[in-house]
Amino acid sequence: MFEIPVEDYMDIKDILGLGKVLPLDKFLEVIEKGLGRITKSHFERKDIDTEAYRIRRLAEANSDALKTVSNAIQDTALQSDIEYKENSIALSTTNEMRILPLAQRGRDRINYQLAKSQQNIENVLTFAAEELIAEQTVSSERVNEDWITKFFNIAEDISNQEMQQLWGKILAGEIKQPNSFSMRTLEIVKNITKIEADVFTNVANYAIIEENKNHNFLFVQSFANDLDYRLLFEHINLLKEINLLQPVSLVEHVLSPDIDSSSTKYLLGEKILIVDQTENCSSVGFDIELFTTSGNELLALHKIRPPMKYIRNFAQRFNGTKWKVSIADITHCEDNRVEFENLRPFNYLDFAND
Repeated sequence: MFEIPVEDYMDIKDILGLGKVLPLDKFLEVIEKGLGRITKSHFERKDIDTEAYRIRRLAEANSDALKTVSNAIQDTALQSDIEYKENSIALSTTNEMRILPLAQRGRDRINYQLAKSQQNIENVLTFAAEELIAEQTVSSERVNEDWITKFFNIAEDISNQEMQQLWGKILAGEIKQPNSFSMRTLEIVKNITKIEADVFTNVANYAIIEENKNHNFLFVQSFANDLDYRLLFEHINLLKEINLLQPVSLVEHVLSPDIDSSSTKYLLGEKILIVDQTENCSSVGFDIELFTTSGNELLALHKIRPPMKYIRNFAQRFNGTKWKVSIADITHCEDNRVEFENLRPFNYLDFAND
């Protein structure tokens, strides 16, 4: 790594006096803490001072960096068995392998592993930069240095492109708001396979969260009416094994007019169900599966799209209990505080054919 004098590096500053900073400034600070000090000018063009351009430069530089690393390896190894090919560094299979001394083969292996690790990290950084492009500002709170060290130690071993994208989202999320992803969550994701990540993405579509509460849950009674319920339960069991769902089996969620507020709001993707008390309404309960803390953190990375029949089945649980059920379209949601429009009574017939 190369060092640039401290005065050449731009410290992040609260640009609005509201605890907010520019995403790229904070992004560069995190890279500095994890990989070494670099200058802001490396990412910007003098005549166009736009953040989108600077971040895009990171993606453009990725391919050139790989070629440079590959050329350096070939020059050091004095042979052409390691080459840049199709935007990756790989062993050549077109040339006859030369038998090199043991020490030389060891150096070649280390050089290849270092180049591959660097490629993995830069790919993750590219995905993180893409996530930050649309952001105007992010929290001025600094990302924990131990968290940064752990992140980059893990990221260097992530070769699958889709998993690199996931890690890029995690880094961007932590830059936007530190403490969004615990170190325990990093360890869990580190050991998740691509197949397990796909399972989580599927089950995430069924996540429900009560407004102003921190834990998402699954309304499992709906699955018994689903043709794919067996597969869903297999997925649930898998997520319990990898600590994204609570290991305890089935928790009862109870809504009682004696102890609960007059109105309870449930978020289901882009819809919100509002359950209001009426005169003589009775307690209602149903079985749920709870996500773990790490599961809840990862849900923030997903755009939840529940099937409409799942929303109908959930709403139907209140049918006949004298609770009033309404539905609306969510327009904005931040920290589980919701703004919505088009509020109307829930009509079960509207969902009959979904």
